Amino acid sequence: TLPDVRRGAFKGLLPDRGPARPAPRLGAVAVGARPVLVAWNLWLRDVSILQAKQIASAIRRAEVRALAFPNGEQVQVSCNLISPMTVGPGEVYDRVASLLPDGGRIERAELVGLAPWALLEAEGRNRWSALGLSEATTIEYRVTGRSD
Repeated sequence: TLPDVRRGAFKGLLPDRGPARPAPRLGAVAVGARPVLVAWNLWLRDVSILQAKQIASAIRRAEVRALAFPNGEQVQVSCNLISPMTVGPGEVYDRVASLLPDGGRIERAELVGLAPWALLEAEGRNRWSALGLSEATTIEYRVTGRSD
């Protein structure tokens, strides 16, 4: 994974091409490929940043990277769904909802960028609004103007 490459770069892991040390002024570049990643956030109300960090830690796993950030009176649990067809927004939303302290709530969900149409199909149309998803936020719709 990219975090593993960054962590080991120029220590135990040497570049495939170029010099064995980063240029002091220019740094280094990592080029790779991965399956689709979905950036997706949950905005929480009446949850402290400490509680949000605990929630982010509890939902974090190989398929989900999560951090918590304060934002005014709200906090955000920011997620990268590394394997969104294995662990999708609905599963993460439900898990976060189950971990909320008394009085805390999910105010809204926010898709950052686009998602594949298959992700929406996997979630079911009745949940799209709560999960911050819509036909217009799919890769397919953006490219062709259609979802099929």
